[in-house]
Amino acid sequence: MTKTSITGRDGYIQTKALVYAIGQIQSLPDHKQEWSDMYDMCQLLRAHLGPAELASYAVGVEWHTGNPVNLFPEDGEDLSAKDKEFKSSFERARLKEYQRRDPSTDEFLETLEAEPIPSVAPVNDLTKGAKETVSQLIEQERALRSLPTGSTKH
Repeated sequence: MTKTSITGRDGYIQTKALVYAIGQIQSLPDHKQEWSDMYDMCQLLRAHLGPAELASYAVGVEWHTGNPVNLFPEDGEDLSAKDKEFKSSFERARLKEYQRRDPSTDEFLETLEAEPIPSVAPVNDLTKGAKETVSQLIEQERALRSLPTGSTKH
């Protein structure tokens, strides 16, 4: 059986659909969330995409819906060392993708590139939309670096 593309961009559409589905499931009240399906969707995406590509899809969906998408729903303790490294790379790529869409974070990102940090704090409690998501990511980075709130340079 040969694999043929129906649209010429089947993989792109399927990946985007999974990210939207994850976001939709996560936006439901807790008692209505199909957690095992959502968890498996996250696993599929993480297995088939690199951190930067996955971040691009996630930010695209967050940007359009205004809702955060958590592609690492399991507790941090349940992640392997490899998964933790992937998550850290994903969070950095996610922040850079937001910066690409909103250049007001340029100075802060220059600081990040000049002095990389070993890991990024988990982002599990985001509830209010894409703009606030990037603000929280930036604040987490600042806290990890002990930068004053109004400063982006040492």
